[in-house]
Order: sequence, then structure tokens, then C-alpha cells
Amino acid sequence: MAKSLRLAALLLGTAACTPLATSSQEDHNRTGNNQESAQQLSPKQMEVWNEERNYFRYFQAKNLKSFMSLWDDNFVGWPDYSEHPLRKADIESGVAEEFRGAQAHAQPIPLPKPESIVVFGDFAVTYYFWPEADEASPVKYRVTHTWRKGPNGWRIIGGTGYAVPCSSSGIGCQLSTSPASKLKMHGPEVMNLMFGTWGIKSEYTPSKEMPNGDTGEGLEVWRPGPGGYSLIEEFQEKNANGEISGLGPFWWDADLQGLRFLWCESTNPRGCELSKNAAKWEGNRLVYREDREESGKQITHEEVFEDITPVSFLQILSEGPAGGELKRIATIHATKVLGAIMKPAEASPDEAELVTLTNAWTDAINTKDRSKLDELMAPEYTLYGWSGELRAPRLQWLDNLFNHVKIRENTLRELSPRVYGDFAIVTSVGTWAGTWDGEPFNQKTIVVDTWRRINGRWRVVTRTSHIEDVTTLIKK
Repeated sequence: MAKSLRLAALLLGTAACTPLATSSQEDHNRTGNNQESAQQLSPKQMEVWNEERNYFRYFQAKNLKSFMSLWDDNFVGWPDYSEHPLRKADIESGVAEEFRGAQAHAQPIPLPKPESIVVFGDFAVTYYFWPEADEASPVKYRVTHTWRKGPNGWRIIGGTGYAVPCSSSGIGCQLSTSPASKLKMHGPEVMNLMFGTWGIKSEYTPSKEMPNGDTGEGLEVWRPGPGGYSLIEEFQEKNANGEISGLGPFWWDADLQGLRFLWCESTNPRGCELSKNAAKWEGNRLVYREDREESGKQITHEEVFEDITPVSFLQILSEGPAGGELKRIATIHATKVLGAIMKPAEASPDEAELVTLTNAWTDAINTKDRSKLDELMAPEYTLYGWSGELRAPRLQWLDNLFNHVKIRENTLRELSPRVYGDFAIVTSVGTWAGTWDGEPFNQKTIVVDTWRRINGRWRVVTRTSHIEDVTTLIKK
């Protein structure tokens, strides 16, 4: 249970909306409650959706100038975290604060998919769920953007976004198929709301260590452990004392009737500490207390998690003489980060670029963008099977894509790049579904891409994939 950081990525919940005008009957008929793939969109809808993709990409890349270029100067929107509607200047200041000093995510999440898009002449409305980095998250975020087309293209003029809980019927979100999407250990239902990535803002009161007090910011990530019988916290924080990272598993101790934990932190020369006591649920509050001897005196330390909701929680640390009044020493405000993934601080610019290029390649495959494919794929590109068998050289691969495959879904997640001079490996897992010459396939894949830097540019030279399904991507 750590003092944590904060990186308020709330603005993804701000989404963006737009007013309506007149649509073609074709575009209007395409709006329904079944998800629309890129292949099903009309040219007008695709034009708008490409801007939504840019919105997502620029945010992932933390490109403030490009990101804000998508917002109309007269934008007004109402994100769920704000008590009042916000204007463009409010959005820009919040995004700038989040982007400041941060690098692009090393493991970005897949592009969003449209739930529905309506085009009314020079106005359009988009509806979609923000992709959730944590499949075990109990909530999804509905996003609505309203766009207007002007002399400089489509711009966001309004919007809203809010969290909706996953129901047992699955309405409102895609429930995880993971058996550990819900904890199996003892505790109230509210503990499952802890899953996910949280932006943290810490406020420390004046003390001997910090005479003037301090603030900290960063990320906390909570996820279920193996089988759902434990809970794992991971954090990164930056404050006046520097950068701190930590990790700890929590589990139910039947003897102590509470949660024991092992906490490992970068500031601890011993590496890790096993909790002396157990954290206990007091209603929907998780409370941990421990007495320690400091300078010959017994001091009680207390940490409390409370006001836990799908989108926020409060973390309070207090201390004082054993048996006496405790005084608050830190208050940590946590807000759910939409689609964020904790990124190792050591991720290099090359690694971030390779993730961006991999996502661009996936997007080019989905849209069948031949010029972009030629730009990213080396002339010697080859597709191999997991056991090393040749599946398709470049020309056959392109023929398969353009003449045999209709894609329903092609997504990659958990991207992990590793650079070795002018060569690099990017591993990922994904979903590959659609039809081959009219025959349906739906596959889960493990993917290893090899990239080579050629004349200063990264190009993919091989892909090796393992398919966990009955249908084969490449037919010989």
C-alpha cells in the first residue's frame, strides 16, 4: 500500500460532441446498435472516423499541438469529472499538464471502434467506447463527439464522456473472459472497482522530512493476481524526493481475517517488507494500521482507501502516537485513467516509435492502404508460422489481403518492443477475424514482428504468428 502518484488523464473522458444537420439516407441507415467496422462505413463516415483515430493517436503520442488542432475554437463539452461544461482553453490546459514531461506509451491500447456514426452534411456525431487497457475493469467509458466540417477540415465542437458499469448481461461493455475478472478472495463487491489504471495527485502536509509539505503525481495500477485469489498494486510516483516505484501483492489471510501484503519499493534497500498486520474492510473502506518504533516511541501508521467508485477513490495516510490522536500526513486523490497503461520509465524513443509504427501498420492493413503498406513493409517481408514454416512472401501476403480477406476485426494489444541496434522485435497478442473467400474465421494470435532500420527508417521484415483457432489466415 504505497504513497502514489498522479497523472490525471481525465480528458479522455471528456470526449467531444457535435451538433447535427442533414445526412444522406445511406449514412443514416448505417447507424444502429450493432458495432460498425471500418469496412462497413460509408466514405463520409470514414472521413469523420479517421479524425477520431487521429484524436486517439495524438493523445497516445502526447502530441499536444496536433491533438488540440482537432478542437474547434468555440468547443464546449461536459466531461463526467467536471461540475460544469468546459471550453477549449480548459481542455488544452488539462491536457498540457498531463503531457508535460511524459513520453509516448510503450504499450498503447488498440484503436477504438465505432458504435455508430451519423453524418448530417457538414456535421457528424460519433459514438464509441474508449478502449480499456485493463480487461478486468468493471466499467467502460462511453464517448460522444460532435464534429463540424469547415475550411480546415473536421473539428470537434462539443462532446461528453462518462463511465458505465459492466452488468451481468454485458450491456454497456464487453465483459472480460478472464477467469480473474472478479476477485475470488473475501471482501465486499467494491474491491473489484479497484481494477484499472488511476491518475494520482498526492498532497503531503508539512513534516520533518518535508517542512513545506509537497505534492506528488504519477500512476497506480491495480489488477487481479493469478486465479483472482490475490490483488496486485503497481505504482510510479514523482515528488520532491525524486522518482519512486513499487509493487505489492495482497492476499486474504484467514487467520488474521484481512489482507496481508508484501510491499517492494525502490527506496527500500532491503527490497521488500511483509506487512505485520492485515488490512481489513470496514464496510466499503479498506483500513490498514501498524505500530512502529521510531526514535524510541511507538508510532501508529494508518492508511485508508475510501469513497471507492468506478471512476475515483480517496487514499488517506495518517500517523500519531500509539493510542493517541492520528493526524493526516497525506491525501491522495485517484481518478480512473481511460485507456492508459503504466509505461516503464526507461522506454526509449525507438521503442515508442516502433509501437506507433506497429499500430500504423495494423491500421493500414485494416483500411487496405497500399501506399502506407509499401512504406512500412520491407521488400523482403515474409510471413512465417510459429514453427518456422513459410506462410507467405510479400507479394502473396498482399494478394491475400486485397483479394481474399475481408476483415471484421484486426487488433493488437500488449505491444512490447525491444531494440537491438538496427534490428528490433515487437511482440503482441491480438484478434484476427473476418472471412476468407467467404468462409468465416475468428482467431486469437501471438505475434512477433521483426523490424529493421533501413536508411534511417524502421521497416518490418518478418512476422511470425501463432494462431489459437481452427481457421488459418494463409491458405496455400
